[in-house]
Amino acid sequence: NALTRTIREQSRTIRLPSRVQTVYAKIVRAKEELRAGAAFNPTDEEVAALVGDISAAKVRQVVELVNRRATSLDAPSGDDLTVGDFLPDERAETAQAEMVQSMLQRDLQSVMTRYLTEEEAKVVQMRFGLGGSGETMAVKEVGEALGLSFHRVKN
Repeated sequence: NALTRTIREQSRTIRLPSRVQTVYAKIVRAKEELRAGAAFNPTDEEVAALVGDISAAKVRQVVELVNRRATSLDAPSGDDLTVGDFLPDERAETAQAEMVQSMLQRDLQSVMTRYLTEEEAKVVQMRFGLGGSGETMAVKEVGEALGLSFHRVKN
């Protein structure tokens, strides 16, 4: 039994949860038991009835899940494309989002130039990460970087 469990757990690229493996083992045993006395394949309803605590839909779902195989993202998908070519890059900014971000930065820069001194604008940029790096700084760090007191930066 330990050998069977080890093979079951390590034979797949993506390991199935143990509860799914347990249910599948029950399904396999039920199918074998039903096949032993008949010359036909049992229906999902018959298997579910013999297992006892699952529905026929759950039998189909578990069998489908176990029989599903992983597909490589490098697998060809026609026209010199791969499966991975069809997946969106969640980290990539869309052109529209980049344009909106650029416009917001330009407008913010314009407002800060109009209403703040150069020193105040620098403090706001460093404190809230509005510069090129996008990293925020603590009040103390801004003060140290600009040679200003904590209270001068805070106010």
